[in-house]
Amino acid sequence: MKPSHSMKQPPAAPPAAIPCSPDVVVEQPEYFFAAYAEMASANYDVNAEWTIATRYFNPHFFINRTTEGVDLDRDQMVMQSPNGLCIVSFAPTHPIYAHAARTGATVASVTYTELASTNVMRKARNNVMAKRKRVARDLPPGGTGDYTFFPHVDIGEVTLSDGSVWPFAAAVHGTILSLNDAAANGGEPQIVLDHALNRGFLVIIKPTAYELRQPVYLPLAQFAAVRPALDVSRFPDLVGPRDTNEEEEEEEERAKQKVQEAAAASKKSTADGSSDAGSEAGGDE
Repeated sequence: MKPSHSMKQPPAAPPAAIPCSPDVVVEQPEYFFAAYAEMASANYDVNAEWTIATRYFNPHFFINRTTEGVDLDRDQMVMQSPNGLCIVSFAPTHPIYAHAARTGATVASVTYTELASTNVMRKARNNVMAKRKRVARDLPPGGTGDYTFFPHVDIGEVTLSDGSVWPFAAAVHGTILSLNDAAANGGEPQIVLDHALNRGFLVIIKPTAYELRQPVYLPLAQFAAVRPALDVSRFPDLVGPRDTNEEEEEEEERAKQKVQEAAAASKKSTADGSSDAGSEAGGDE
């Protein structure tokens, strides 16, 4: 009979935890944004979503004014991606935040105007961008026949649980690519306040001009000068926008490293060959 230690044992079940020592067991870690955001906000008093968003987007602040230049105190934020598309949301200085904090009201609904809802660009079957047909003369004031929205035109409103209504504008001169269906129809209206810098966007717009110019759009420092009540310490420039293409730089670095490794290998091979030739010459003598 074979020794018991050589008997075939059934496969062991995968461990449920990571053993560190006979006396210490560490649970499997879970990484998710909600925990990071809570940790960052609690320990560092920063807007965690801002620190992430500014790595991939260039932030601008839009001060909503009438055509006569009157400040409506309805600031919005425009996060522009490297390809030029603009993600519009409420700015942290928008009075809806102070009102909700003071009254305890939550977001009851997010609705869009008919003009915005019926003029969202869509993909046609031939995979080219097409617009829903609509005669220009039937459009209400604010849009044009080519479905371009102007920054000051209201495209929707947020209604809080206390009945207060807060309209919001397009904020960017351009064409609407997407509305927030999750907020308007998906049962998650609160995200427009709780997660304004990602899932809680109001609208995504393709601008008619790539560059968002001042004084209509302000960077954080200049915006804070106009809105001194803004606590800029909660919006640190930890990583900043991606001014350069980091992927290309990393690829170039990898290519350079491969060239260096190949050169080193070639040098080593040449040295080994010279050593072997010397050995053979010594043996012949």
